[in-house]
Amino acid sequence: MGAVKVAALALAGVLAASAQTDWRRIGNSAADLGLAAPATGPMQQVWFSPDGSVLYGRTNSGKVFKTLDFESWDSAADAPPAPAPVPRTPVRAPEANTACFAMSSGSQVTWCAGSQLFRSEDGRGWETLTDYRKQSVVGPGIRSVAASPADPSQLVVANDYGVWRSMDGGLTWAGLNQLLPNLPVQRILSTPAGARGTRVQTENWGVLELPPGGSVWQQAPSLTAPADKAQEDARQTYAAQLGAEGRKVEQIFVDATQPNVALAALGGDGPHVLRTVNGGIFWDDISANLPNVPAHAVTADRASGAVYVATDKGIYYAHADLQYASRQTENWGSVSSDQLPAAKAIDVLLDPSGVQLYVALEGYGVFATPAPHLQRGLRLVNAADYSARPAAPGSLVSVLGGRVNSASVGTLNYPVWNAPGTFSQIQVPFEAVGPTVSLALQTSAGTVNRELALQPVSPAILVGSDGIPALFDADSSMALDARNVAHAGQRIQIMVTGLGRVKPDWPTGLEAPLENPPAVAAKVGVSLDGNAAQVTRATLAPGYIGLYLVEVQLPVVANFGAMELHVTADGQDSNHVQIVIEP
Repeated sequence: MGAVKVAALALAGVLAASAQTDWRRIGNSAADLGLAAPATGPMQQVWFSPDGSVLYGRTNSGKVFKTLDFESWDSAADAPPAPAPVPRTPVRAPEANTACFAMSSGSQVTWCAGSQLFRSEDGRGWETLTDYRKQSVVGPGIRSVAASPADPSQLVVANDYGVWRSMDGGLTWAGLNQLLPNLPVQRILSTPAGARGTRVQTENWGVLELPPGGSVWQQAPSLTAPADKAQEDARQTYAAQLGAEGRKVEQIFVDATQPNVALAALGGDGPHVLRTVNGGIFWDDISANLPNVPAHAVTADRASGAVYVATDKGIYYAHADLQYASRQTENWGSVSSDQLPAAKAIDVLLDPSGVQLYVALEGYGVFATPAPHLQRGLRLVNAADYSARPAAPGSLVSVLGGRVNSASVGTLNYPVWNAPGTFSQIQVPFEAVGPTVSLALQTSAGTVNRELALQPVSPAILVGSDGIPALFDADSSMALDARNVAHAGQRIQIMVTGLGRVKPDWPTGLEAPLENPPAVAAKVGVSLDGNAAQVTRATLAPGYIGLYLVEVQLPVVANFGAMELHVTADGQDSNHVQIVIEP
């Protein structure tokens, strides 16, 4: 039972069980901007079908969508023509620079759209329908208004922040934006890391972040300057060089550890992907069989030679030599699938460990999948956060890219559990000693050797692929997340791996006892926003293999909201995660 629990928890949602690309959506296509409801990108016009059963909306880019349930939206290439509003010149306009009109030539009602939505029966006196404390509850930039033919009190407006509906003639408003594919993402700035979620640059709203476990994007501060100045300087130099040669440079990828290796994504008629391995002295074309459409972004894993490109026709993947100049590049293959909308790929990015691939699709937001290149070779990562952090005696290691039948170092066996599909998990024996061991992995294709860094302790909090850390209420055992937040003074439990040896000694490969589990030998601490929290116990996790349970008494804090939490063991820090605490 313990081994099943280990595989289910530590591998949950991390990797696909088959060679098929398995995309998942990162949040939805709306952002919390402090309006009546989540917002999305600018809309040009809204209108109803003649019977009022279908609502249509046109984005700034000219795409038309429709909704029948006023929640989900579909492409509407067959949409009927939008009715043209009838221009009106009122006796007294409600504000400067408003567009005033009637919905039909026979209507006595005049509407004016601008920073607010206004309505008048006589063109003199005006009722402001969207005002709350002198601000528009749906945001400014209103461009279009429509009333349902089936119910005139049902109003819909389109503005700079999406589509909004009132069912009571404008007294109250709700958004129709959460599933409207119109999020104006320009670039993926960073992938989930510690307490921070996915961050994107948008066209109109600056930086947005999807908090771990959240579904609606939030406004976030701009990222600090890149830590690797040489990498950023190289990127700017390459972009200027290629731009001076008349290339339409969309994006430059520079290898973080070797800035003389770079790839360029180009628009125009071609070529679309260029490579340099000598600091820009020479660029060669590795576009090969890519579709002849603009490429908007490129990312790569230099160690494996995997290259991913975002184009007008989706995402493509190939292997290229990123060490030496060579024209031998594999044919490109699409990694888009029917799990993704048919939309232009704006950006593509690998996470720092090269485990997850992220893509931004025009209007639809961000999607992620286990990086396809991992299926071509075995790779060892920490089972808690899929990083390259060292392992520790008793901890768990995940094997990506293949199924392992057994593992050993000399005569010392490392227990193996196989998850469904092609991925395995290994426990490091409690008696293992570092700093490095050479693991012999037995696979169906023979023996594969991999080096594994090993420390006495290497704490890591378990985190799912959605960024939600494994935190639990100590009394109810319920998971803590956005719907079940922690409270001041509450006892919580943190699921961790890498805390090292325990007292008394415990056999490797055996699930911890439900009663009186062995205690962690190392000194364990927990930090909450930089302040120490009281650790009430740190033991092997009862009923599990390779996992530890750290129990903490949350302080009665004065400040509430999202806080940063991490575990320490003998001075070694874990990954940092986010916890939301309410009174």
